[in-house]
Amino acid sequence: MAIGKNIRFHRDIRLGWTLERLSEACGVDVGTISALENRDSKRSMYFAKIATGLGLTLDELEIPPEEFLETTKNTNKQFVTDKPNKHYPRVVGAARMGDQGYYIDLDGGDGFVEFETEHSSIAIQVRGDSMFPAIRDGWFIIIEEKHQPVMGEYVLIKFKDERKMVKELISIKSDCYVVMSVNGNERLTVMQDDIYDILGITAVVPPSKHKT
Repeated sequence: MAIGKNIRFHRDIRLGWTLERLSEACGVDVGTISALENRDSKRSMYFAKIATGLGLTLDELEIPPEEFLETTKNTNKQFVTDKPNKHYPRVVGAARMGDQGYYIDLDGGDGFVEFETEHSSIAIQVRGDSMFPAIRDGWFIIIEEKHQPVMGEYVLIKFKDERKMVKELISIKSDCYVVMSVNGNERLTVMQDDIYDILGITAVVPPSKHKT
């Protein structure tokens, strides 16, 4: 049974997600997801991770869209990621803050954060005290799909060499960004040519809002 078309159904029709959004949620790169959808692939080592990112089991991902809709209608099953009037960020993992302001991704992530957003969003749990007291160990940063970086607010910076950091955006220049460490100890100039993406952080939310 081909599953590629099912992935596209859940991503695009059911959730209204971009390829990039699903990539963030499941940890599979955009090119791989796109190829699986376009080829309507029958087998892949990535299906289980993609199913988890979509809030499904692998068995549920294998169900044809029309049968899936009928099954969920009859059972009244609710999905964390499928809320018609509210958007709650799915927890996609954790990040351990490290040396020189960079962090490493930690595996895992489950449930959602009870914090309503206007658009599709994700949550990442911060581990470590390098950003204390502004962002404490165990708290969540919320990244909203359509929230643009704003000067004076926190941003998530992704570098082309796969490093990542959370900083306060101080100013935007023609070829660079000027940022400051969240705890205010260090100012840094980041060249735009070195950046893959920069995302605005909507909110910092306490761990008590985490629901499974």
